[in-house]
Amino acid sequence: MTRHFRLLFAPLLLAIPLLLAGPDAGVAQPTADSTDKDVLYVPTAPSVVRTMLEVAGVTERDVVYDLGSGDGRMPIMAAKEFGARGIGLEIDSALVAEARGEAQVQGVSDKVKFRQKDLFSADLSKATVVTLYLGPAINVRLRPKLLRELDPGDRIVSHDFRMGEWAPDSTVNAGRGNTGNETVYLWIVPEKVHKDLRDTPMSRRQTDGAVPRSTPSSSSPSSSSNRVRQTTASLTEPTGSAAKDRIRANRTVRSASAP
Repeated sequence: MTRHFRLLFAPLLLAIPLLLAGPDAGVAQPTADSTDKDVLYVPTAPSVVRTMLEVAGVTERDVVYDLGSGDGRMPIMAAKEFGARGIGLEIDSALVAEARGEAQVQGVSDKVKFRQKDLFSADLSKATVVTLYLGPAINVRLRPKLLRELDPGDRIVSHDFRMGEWAPDSTVNAGRGNTGNETVYLWIVPEKVHKDLRDTPMSRRQTDGAVPRSTPSSSSPSSSSNRVRQTTASLTEPTGSAAKDRIRANRTVRSASAP
């Protein structure tokens, strides 16, 4: 066999094992990062990120956990502009790497950490503020975990999506964002929580249809809003002074030990 012949047919010889192995051989297969996601990543506009942190009253004493942190913009802004510490939890390894790189660029890598983690298996007990941009069904599934692991006085802030029958303590129009006119919801963890909120989230079918993306429809906004308030009136109690004292002490401890 001449040298010219070997060079001509070498690529064909190398391809034979791939052909024998089947059509998927040599093709990158989807990883868990791209197939095992409950929520499509959509970046939050910086103005909305800032509104969420302002609505939560974030200060240097806080530890902000961002669930589904994407490129890390929420913890990074919390550290850079509000002096807080931050933890970003994200299942996509590429986004985790991007967030870590951006934290270094912004000079806050000492104050924020990003972890490749499933939200439902993560320990949230060190958070004083939890931020969300997930979806109505995921919010309701997370609700019992949040109420079990967070302390009275801790704050939960959600971009655009509510948390089932648990009425927010505050609803704020965040203005124009990446998906149109956007809304921010705030909940303050109460001292006493009804077991229906803590232990029994609604089914996915119920939440997909029952939880609005923003404010109630214009057909009967006041009656819809009133029904939500009446439903939740007996499920939570306002945070009292004892809870405020407790969370004030916890913030100092958490800020010293986290991330």
